Amino acid sequence: MTRLLFVLTTCAAFVHSLNNFLVQGRADTLRVYPHDPFSGSVPAWQPVVPKDVAVRSFHKAAQTERGRRDISNAVIESGHCEHIELMDCSDFETDEMTCMLTATGMTCCVCTVFGVTVDTRTQFQPVIGFGGAFTDSSGINMAALQDQTLQKLLEAYFGPTGLNYNIGRVPIASTDFSTREYSYDDVEGDFNLKEFKLEVEDIEYKVIIISPDFKITIPFIRRAMNLTKGNLRLFASPWSAPGWMKTTGRMKGGGALKEDKAYHQAYANYFVRFFEEYAKYEVSFWGLTVQNEPTSGAFPMYPWQTMLFTAKTQRDFVRNFLGPRLKNSSVTKDLKVMALDDGRIMLPGWADTIFEDSETSKYVDGIAVHWYGNNYTPASVLTTTHERHPEKFILATEPYFAQIFSAFQACTGYSMQHGPILGDWYRAERYASDIITDFNNFVAGWTDWNLCLDETGGPNWVFNVVDSPIIVNRTANEFYKQPMFYAMGHFSKFVPRGAVRVNSKVTGTALIETTAVIHNGRRSLVLLNRNSKETPIFIEDIVMNKSMSVIIAPNSIVTFVWDKA
Repeated sequence: MTRLLFVLTTCAAFVHSLNNFLVQGRADTLRVYPHDPFSGSVPAWQPVVPKDVAVRSFHKAAQTERGRRDISNAVIESGHCEHIELMDCSDFETDEMTCMLTATGMTCCVCTVFGVTVDTRTQFQPVIGFGGAFTDSSGINMAALQDQTLQKLLEAYFGPTGLNYNIGRVPIASTDFSTREYSYDDVEGDFNLKEFKLEVEDIEYKVIIISPDFKITIPFIRRAMNLTKGNLRLFASPWSAPGWMKTTGRMKGGGALKEDKAYHQAYANYFVRFFEEYAKYEVSFWGLTVQNEPTSGAFPMYPWQTMLFTAKTQRDFVRNFLGPRLKNSSVTKDLKVMALDDGRIMLPGWADTIFEDSETSKYVDGIAVHWYGNNYTPASVLTTTHERHPEKFILATEPYFAQIFSAFQACTGYSMQHGPILGDWYRAERYASDIITDFNNFVAGWTDWNLCLDETGGPNWVFNVVDSPIIVNRTANEFYKQPMFYAMGHFSKFVPRGAVRVNSKVTGTALIETTAVIHNGRRSLVLLNRNSKETPIFIEDIVMNKSMSVIIAPNSIVTFVWDKA
């Protein structure tokens, strides 16, 4: 017996009700949409069929029996369409119709059904997870909320009735999403790091929260860890070494590490000190990336913190300094180290340079990628990278769609349209499309950028404001869930860590994208429909010899979950 456990739809029409359900604030004014699937109002795995998803059938595919069926006052032999449940087109609009003569000579037009097949016999990469970044800006916005509201925000992301996030990215020192430029040791020539210390941003916005009433509360990273019951995997990323270690003398702008080996060793020690200091606050890490967007360091006038590594200089730094130093510390010896942390345009070459050096390869576990430049580089380079280095994982560590004439980033919201657009559906669609494309090309997890921003898309010390799945109104003690939040939930909620991607295929249209996983026998299929009208879909599980016919809403993201009873 097969049970269709869950059908969840998020669509453009759904988010038009923004003022009705996207606001969460003070406990006495909490406004939650009654059927918000991530608010806890829907019990886990309860079979739910939203009214805008017409589930026509879930049945064993017809074999050889031939029957006759009335459709729009015409008769057709079902034996000619034995793998398709024919549907009456009269109840929705579509241009995709197939007309044929029936056994009686009458003309019968039925809807053309696009096909999706799921085949669990072919399995690919295991899932690492989904999450977002604990930036200074996110911390500033969270700290402005009253404790009850803050807890609701964290539960929305990390709680069992929320999105089930299980990955967190933590910057090492300042980024553009800080209010200033700082490192942990700005004392010129302090090679022994005697002046190293975490800054106020770490203490107040990451490991300890001082609430508006000046009470010290449980740090929000640890709160997130508690909500995931210890399953939150944190990884850290630096934007730049301290300015005095760089050729330019400043964190802001391009430039590389100074060539003297003393600077390289001091910087390797700097990494270890960061992890040791956080460990004092009971915050432990799963991994790190060597450098955020190292190619941007080639531009001297880059507007915020960065540092140049080429594939070769990153290889040499890891092999000769960082790798051995990490392995020599009990705090960092088991960290998962990721190279690149930049656009996939650098693949597979960057990975080849790192992993073809056997000494470096033993220190590096995976490749981190960002999404900017994706329009100019096919996703197939990710598959090529996996095929050349199958023992290494690929993790998406920051979304950043930087098409020159685009108005959708997060870094959505980066290009022509800076900052948030409340209720914007297209940005949610871009999230879903990128995640699906990445997963279908061996990416094992997807990490969003800022967990939350204010209504301007900041704070950001160089006004590089962008969008975020949650927008905080700091003066009103409330926050807004963007469509991107719900897009993330289709994956983070129903594609759990440890699930394995399986083969899925769409036929008949390029406007539908999908990816599928299996976890303990349970299948999850996430489908993005970029059609502007209702679309009939025929879904078939090849191994189980089961199928279902559905009509999905226009411009929607739909998740199907099923398994054996």
